[in-house]
Amino acid sequence: MRTLQWLLAAGLFGALCGCDPEVVTGTAPDASGVDAPVGVDVAAVDVVTPDGSVSVDAAVAPDALVMCAGTQIRCGSACVDPSADVNNCGGCGRSCGVGGTCTAGRCMCGAAAVTCNGTCANVASDTANCGRCGNACPAGATCASGACVCPAGTVTCNNACAVLATDTAHCGRCGNRCATGESCVSGACVCPAGMVTCGGGGACVSLAADARNCGACGRACPGGQACVSGACACAGGGLMMCGGACANTQTDAANCGACGSACRTGQVCTAGACVCPTGSMPTPTGCTLTLGNPQNCGGAQCRSDQFCASGACTCLPGLTAAGGRCVNLQSDGQNCGAVGTQCPMGQACVAG
Repeated sequence: MRTLQWLLAAGLFGALCGCDPEVVTGTAPDASGVDAPVGVDVAAVDVVTPDGSVSVDAAVAPDALVMCAGTQIRCGSACVDPSADVNNCGGCGRSCGVGGTCTAGRCMCGAAAVTCNGTCANVASDTANCGRCGNACPAGATCASGACVCPAGTVTCNNACAVLATDTAHCGRCGNRCATGESCVSGACVCPAGMVTCGGGGACVSLAADARNCGACGRACPGGQACVSGACACAGGGLMMCGGACANTQTDAANCGACGSACRTGQVCTAGACVCPTGSMPTPTGCTLTLGNPQNCGGAQCRSDQFCASGACTCLPGLTAAGGRCVNLQSDGQNCGAVGTQCPMGQACVAG
């Protein structure tokens, strides 16, 4: 019997002190009546609150013993009465809210409060439950007599308090959003100095520099042109306006050195001048390939139907390469008019 009483006392001590799991040691009488060391594990000892729930709190260090008396329970490092504490009503952390009281472990709302989501709220002044549960007032507004009221000089727009004179999302009226780059001045959307709005709801643009609105809204510059001081112009060294488009007169064979100055056949435009490419030479009509030695043309000897041009054996003028030889498409019965076109037996190839 003495052993049972001692164990109950040890268990009760663990529950009252709220100790973390550990072994409370001491002595107890053995079968012969002599006190002997024993160990009692109180890790599973819980505190039962007045509402029947179980409170287990191991936040306090084993050496910080908090003794709660009577019906009190330990919440954190303090002892509270869950039957009357409005912040811990019926259990730790259970708040009754504004205007609530805790009676016998249950939250009771006063005459001016109602229960909203488990807590008491005064719907006449609570900005989170204004007029009814869950009706939150806009940012900056207050709840007066159950109605959300924005501060003086503002109005309610889309569940927010807005200053119509300066708010770019509600400029002059609710929902009137200014375009990108605009600001709201005295209730009107305006662009910065030197810029205008092109098109309904369009962004602010500079007519002096915008290639899509050059000098006037909607006046777009042709491809490759830039807007300079409100006029379309070619930008970059060597570029000129030629036939409605920008051309590089330093490299454009159709406009070499000046608009309309076209190079001859085979010529290229280099630094604004028409020249024959490497390996060719100028002729009255353009450029022709440079002739070489047919006996040693790039290391090979040309056939009699070939000549050497720019280091390669090429069929003589009027002849076409076909099957490893040069043929005349105007008279060759095996290649009449085109390579591979063979005349039927008994026919000859005449003029292709």
